[in-house]
Amino acid sequence: MKSTLPWILMTALAAQADDTLVVTPGRTAESSTTALADVQVITQAQIAAAPELDLGGLLQNYAGLDVVRSGGPGQQTSVFMRGANSDQTLVMIDGVPVNNGSADLASLAYLVDPLNIDHIEIVRGPLSSLWGANAIGGVINIITHKASGTSTDVLFQGGPEQTRQSEVRQDVQLGHFTGSLSAGNNNTAGYALLMPSSATNPNVDSGNFMHHGAASMVWSADQWKLQSSFAQQDGRNQYINSNSPVEQNALARQGRVQLNVQASSLWQTQLIVARNIDHQDQRYSSDYAHTDQNEVDWQNTLQLSPNQQVIAGGTSTHQRVAASIYGSVYDVMLNDAAAYAEDRWHHGAFSSELAGRYDGSNTYGHHLTGSATLGYALDADHHLYASHATAFKTPSGNDLYGYGGNPALQPETSTNEEIGSKNHYGDWEVDAAIYRDRVHDLINYVLIDPANYFYQTQNVDRALLRGVETQVDWKQGPWSVHSRLDLERASDLVAYTDLPRRPRARWNSNLAYDGQRWGVQGSLLSANDAPNSAYDTITLPGYAIVNVEAHWQVCPGFRLLASVDNLGNKFQIVAANSTSSYYRGQPRLVQVGFDAHF
Repeated sequence: MKSTLPWILMTALAAQADDTLVVTPGRTAESSTTALADVQVITQAQIAAAPELDLGGLLQNYAGLDVVRSGGPGQQTSVFMRGANSDQTLVMIDGVPVNNGSADLASLAYLVDPLNIDHIEIVRGPLSSLWGANAIGGVINIITHKASGTSTDVLFQGGPEQTRQSEVRQDVQLGHFTGSLSAGNNNTAGYALLMPSSATNPNVDSGNFMHHGAASMVWSADQWKLQSSFAQQDGRNQYINSNSPVEQNALARQGRVQLNVQASSLWQTQLIVARNIDHQDQRYSSDYAHTDQNEVDWQNTLQLSPNQQVIAGGTSTHQRVAASIYGSVYDVMLNDAAAYAEDRWHHGAFSSELAGRYDGSNTYGHHLTGSATLGYALDADHHLYASHATAFKTPSGNDLYGYGGNPALQPETSTNEEIGSKNHYGDWEVDAAIYRDRVHDLINYVLIDPANYFYQTQNVDRALLRGVETQVDWKQGPWSVHSRLDLERASDLVAYTDLPRRPRARWNSNLAYDGQRWGVQGSLLSANDAPNSAYDTITLPGYAIVNVEAHWQVCPGFRLLASVDNLGNKFQIVAANSTSSYYRGQPRLVQVGFDAHF
C-alpha cells in the first residue's frame, strides 16, 4: 500500500488536547502543551472507553506508535519509537524503569493490567540525561491508578475465542488516607498465529491468560505525602518457536514506596524505593529469563527564583539477571549508580533546559549524557523549541553473557537534534517536530569463527534516524478528533538499507463523540510497506485498519460497552516467519460488556 497519508491528515484535523500536567519530560509537573518536547498523553477516559487486553493495544490505538505484536493479546510485543530499536525505548511505571536485564526490553504483553492505569505519558526523543539508559527513541511512563474518593467499580467484557476481561476495584478515602484494591483476569484463546498452516507450520491459537491484582495507598498531611503500591500479573501464553507451538509462564511484580516532603518554600525532596520482578519460564524446555531489580531514587527540587528551578538527585539500581537461553546459562549482578541535574529557566519569551547525568556501572564503566533545549514563545499560543541531546543504551545480560556474549561491550550511543513547535488556534492544537538522530556502536552478532560457525556480539553497527512528526487536535463540546502523522526513515549505515519493520509513514486518527448518555469512537490506523528483517528480502505490505468503540449510559453508574477491532476484517501481516508463512494481525474481534461505578 503506497502512502496516501498526507492528504488524509488534512481531512482529519483534530482536537485541542486537555492541558494535562505531565512529569516525564522534566521530572517535575508541567503542562503537556508547553513542555519543550514531543509529549502525548493517553488519558484515563480513553482507556476506560474500550479497555484493551494488553498495553500494546493502547499504545497503537491512541499514541500511533509502531507496535509489532506476534499474535494476539499477551504475545511478544515490540515498540519502535522514532525508528529506534525496541530495546532503545525506556518504559517506566510511576517513574521507575522496568526494562528487564536479560534483553533490555519491557515485557509489554503482561507488564501491567490496562485497567490499573490512570494515564500514560509518552515523550518522543532522547531523555537519558534525566532517566538513564535505554531512552534513545523515547520514554513511556505508565502512571497507575490512585484512589480519589470512596467508590466501587466492576467491569466485564467478552467476545469470541473465549476472550474475556474482568475487574473489581474498591477505592476508599478516610481523612488524609486514600487506598485502592483491585483484582481481575484477562483471557483469550486467541487466533492462529501463522498463516497458512501446514504440518511443519501448525495452525495453533495464540492463547493467553493473566491474573492480576493491585493495591495502593496515599497518606498526605501538611508538607508530607507518603505513597505505596503493589501490583502483580501472572499467567501463561502460547506462541510459536521454530514452527513448534510452545508455552511460557510469565510473572510481573512491582512494589514501590514514595515519600515527598516540602522541606521549605524553596525545597522539595522526593525518595522512591522500588522492587520489580520480571520472570519468564518456558514450559516445554529448561529456558528461562529472570530479572529481580531494586532501585532507590532521591530527587531534590529547588526553586531558586520565580524564573529558575534546579533539579538534582541520584539513582542506585541493582539487577540480578539469571537466564538460560539455548544452552547459554548465566547468573549475574548488573549494578548502576547515577547522579543527575537539570536547570530550568525562563525569562520573558525565552526558556531553557540544561540537563546532565553521570552513570557508573560494574559492566561498562561510566557514561555521561547531556541535553540542551531552548524555547521561545511567539505569544501565549505559539511556542518554538530546539534541542541537542545525547543518549545511551547499556549492553543487556544476553549481550554480555548469553550465546556469543562479550563482556567487553560498550554502551550504544546516540546524538539527536530536534526542532519543534506547539500552536493553539482556538479549539485547535497543531504540533510539529523535525529530528535527526545518529546512533553509534550498535550491538550485533559478528561471525568470528567461520569454521565453527561461531558468532560474538560486538559494537559494530551505525544507524541514522530522521523524521517529521505532526499532530493536530481539536475539541469542541462532546466532539473531538486526534490525528497524527509520522514520516520517518531509519537507515542501517553499514548495510545501507532501511531498518526492519519500520514503515516510512504511519498515520492514526480518532474521531470521538462523548455525550452525557452515549459515546462512540472510530479509529483508523495505517502504515505503508516495510522490510521484514535484515536477513531476507521480504516486504511487509502496508495496512489500514478501522476500530470502533461505543458506550451507553443506561443509568447513573452503569454503562454498556461494545467494541470492534479491525472492523473490515482486513488481513494484516505483522512479520514474516519465512517466505511461505507469516504472522497475521488481529482479525475482526467483537466484544461487549459493562462497567458499573457506585
